[in-house]
Amino acid sequence: MIARAISAGTDLARRFARRRRVRSTGGFLLLEALVAVGIMAFILSVLPSGVIIARKSVQTSANVVGARLVAEAVLTNEFSGTDLTVGTNGGTLDGYEWATVVRPNEALREAFPSRQWQPFDVIVQVLVPNGPKVTLETIRLGRER
Repeated sequence: MIARAISAGTDLARRFARRRRVRSTGGFLLLEALVAVGIMAFILSVLPSGVIIARKSVQTSANVVGARLVAEAVLTNEFSGTDLTVGTNGGTLDGYEWATVVRPNEALREAFPSRQWQPFDVIVQVLVPNGPKVTLETIRLGRER
């Protein structure tokens, strides 16, 4: 009799275990669904700010590249000849403000004296809208006007 009660209890336990397994594989729990919705809400709230920051970064990079091209164009156009004027100059090109500084390079002049050519420091600065200042520095050989 005890053996029957034990086997009946074991059979009953097996039936309940089967029912629990069948019920637990039927779908998501409410808690799982709430966690998934919470994660999606967090991702969707962070995503727009990341896109805005990326757009600003791309715009700043484009402005810096444009300023660099303007600086090279000014260097090519303003200083294409051999006659250089000591002093400052400025202007606007493609919406970028630029300024140049030309000054004699005394250290090179003393190290390499020449009657025909003189070394000059040439600095071109271009202002980037809402960004850094792009500076291009070089040394040119020329004659002072």
